[in-house]
Amino acid sequence: LSRNYKDFYFTYGDGLPTDTNSLSTFTYENTSTSINQRFSPRIRVVDFGGCEASFELKNSVHVYKVPQSHIVFDTDTTICSRQPVIIEDTAAFANRYNWEINGSTISRQRKDTISFTEPGYTILKSTAGNNFGCSSASFQTFYVKEAVEMDFKIPEFICIDQPITVGASVKNETKPLSYNWNFDEAGTPGNEQVTTDSSATINYRSPGNKNVVVTAEMPNGCAIPDSVLIRVFDSGKI
Repeated sequence: LSRNYKDFYFTYGDGLPTDTNSLSTFTYENTSTSINQRFSPRIRVVDFGGCEASFELKNSVHVYKVPQSHIVFDTDTTICSRQPVIIEDTAAFANRYNWEINGSTISRQRKDTISFTEPGYTILKSTAGNNFGCSSASFQTFYVKEAVEMDFKIPEFICIDQPITVGASVKNETKPLSYNWNFDEAGTPGNEQVTTDSSATINYRSPGNKNVVVTAEMPNGCAIPDSVLIRVFDSGKI
């Protein structure tokens, strides 16, 4: 502005009253239902002789919606390690997502299935953004209880009509209370067993691929299944 003016008036184009004789920072709000709202600010200048002139910004001001990140999930906040958790960020006006645990990105999907590996308190962070550089973040704290981690011990050759013992080596310091076995051999005695140690014996009656599942129950209530695929041969056809 030149020095030969008496008053000036800003109209920001948002319907609010004008500012008089002041230069200040103005913050726009997108009050529409669209991701992009346009405004056309104007200034009216009055000189000491009563003459006035109005000026409009050549280009409109574009005000974009800021996605408000919000985390939803399908579990309690106390979970077991390796337990699948479905997470989703329900932010509107977002098309970019970044999920982090301890500063490391674990997913870039709006909705995904994840699991936690380290016991203790863990903070999950989601950042939701759009193509216009607008974004926000939200956080969710989970308490993760320790679940069993196992390595299977399997005989090199497994034949039908020959009892075999399948074992599982537990990596945890805390030992499970029990082991629930399913040998994928419906109708065969011993297909489902509960043991207090980390091994079980079965006599397969049919050849083929078998998905052996064992669920070890921890004292803290965690019971996450582990599985291993084994192949059973017909006798004399190895």
